[in-house]
Amino acid sequence: MAKEMLSQSKISLHSLRNDMLSVLVSKLEGSSKLAKQTGTKEMIKKMSEAAAVFNEARNKENTITSTKASKDYFTILKSRYTALSGAITSAINGGVAAEKKAALSIKEKFARISTVFATKTDAIAKLETVIVGFRSLPESAFETISGTRYLDDMESTIKEYHAVMSKRVDVKVDKTNAVQKARTALIETIQGVTEAIRYAQVCLDGAETELVKAYNTVFTEIATVLKKMGGHKKDDTE
Repeated sequence: MAKEMLSQSKISLHSLRNDMLSVLVSKLEGSSKLAKQTGTKEMIKKMSEAAAVFNEARNKENTITSTKASKDYFTILKSRYTALSGAITSAINGGVAAEKKAALSIKEKFARISTVFATKTDAIAKLETVIVGFRSLPESAFETISGTRYLDDMESTIKEYHAVMSKRVDVKVDKTNAVQKARTALIETIQGVTEAIRYAQVCLDGAETELVKAYNTVFTEIATVLKKMGGHKKDDTE
């Protein structure tokens, strides 16, 4: 009777996008409880350890993007706040009584730019406090000096900032090539698992047949997803 053999021919590990590689390993780990041989179990343990390192490296790399985004938001908000400051100054010195009155009321709630944006770490929180004060004023005050758009822009930008930063993992990046190294190590351990399984099937009379069936299901599922995605070109920024 022919032994059940592992089949992953439709999936090239080296071509998998990083996110799909993580999905694959997660699914393989979920089926690994069916492993029976000590050698297979040891290789699966190594795969899980490598996967943990890989996922941590990816999270660290994603922090680079988050940190850059944080700087970008800081710059955008500072420019909007500066523009509002200019609108206030222009209204006060413009010679129009209504505009001057409105501008002076806003100025009472206005904190110095150098104070709000002294550091990137707490600029958002300080600006939010200032905006709360602004919103306690009649909207007409901002409309009078044509400053409503700056206030609205700052609020929407802060909202977007929080949405983006909520996904940030607050860790430091120590090596720029950490993801690639971890990826290579993970792929090697997956290959080690498959070799251990093939050894069990060929040399130990099909000792991992249950695991093979489960793994083949996983590989089929991933292959189906990849087909729907139109391929699985690796993207190290994922």
